[in-house]
Amino acid sequence: MTGFILFSATASAQNLVPYSLRQVWYIEDEERPYWEVRVTCNDLKTFRYMIRYEESAPWCAKQAPDLCAKEKVQLAFDICDDSFSERIAEAQRQQTLEAEELARRDRLKAELLQQAAVLQERRRQLDSRKAELQRREQALSARESELSEQKAKLQ
Repeated sequence: MTGFILFSATASAQNLVPYSLRQVWYIEDEERPYWEVRVTCNDLKTFRYMIRYEESAPWCAKQAPDLCAKEKVQLAFDICDDSFSERIAEAQRQQTLEAEELARRDRLKAELLQQAAVLQERRRQLDSRKAELQRREQALSARESELSEQKAKLQ
């Protein structure tokens, strides 16, 4: 059953048109089920959603969970207000900046891991070269001892 609430034109209602607040959907979300209401703003193209998780809980804007009101009507005014759009745009800009910062950190972390792998490979190569030089040194020492023995025999 769908009902409409008609608001008279006032300064705070200029962004609203008659819309249904009675049609409530129960959303069976795996993480946390909730009730949802769709609000239509004055341009008839802008839809906002309000949700609540418990029957006694306040209604909150789906796009801005910190914006809540006990009454659906009050929240409908708030989420159809121009400042709400600005608030959402600012929140999206902030999320974009945070995502870019996380991506930058991930890139830096990947670069550091790559540099660590290169350094580890160089260390392995140096250790291998060191071991080879030590073997050569031992072989030269052994050869020197042999030559010293041969020299002693010849004298």
